[in-house]
Amino acid sequence: MNKLLPFCLISFTALLPLAATAQELCWFDAGNTEYFKIDACIPNSDIQFYSAKGGGRLLKQATVDAMGSYSLCVQDNFKPAFVLNVSRANIKGVSGNGIVRFFDVKEFTIDDILIKAKPDITVLTFKAQSDPAKTFTLRY
Repeated sequence: MNKLLPFCLISFTALLPLAATAQELCWFDAGNTEYFKIDACIPNSDIQFYSAKGGGRLLKQATVDAMGSYSLCVQDNFKPAFVLNVSRANIKGVSGNGIVRFFDVKEFTIDDILIKAKPDITVLTFKAQSDPAKTFTLRY
């Protein structure tokens, strides 16, 4: 049963392109894990997460994939204020676009995740809270 939980959470991350279409950034939490998805960066460029809107301290640096996307899930106290697509060339010689995206509002929060497995069916239940302006419907 514990193997199903990561699969279900990965399924939630499949919804991120729907939620992040306009803003190219998505942030949500499920249980004690925070999920971040950044899109529309220059492919293979670097991004940096910072702790405060005025800059603060560098929390993490990473390289986006060939599609210009980056996904991160963390269970510690990782609370970035914004992410920067770094405009200076990285070790691969790729420069980002210098765009800053702020983590202002979570897309949604999922709590009380419960999976009940029976031989013929698996039931996933959870409580969710989202920003009413960003409501979406999931149907299977």
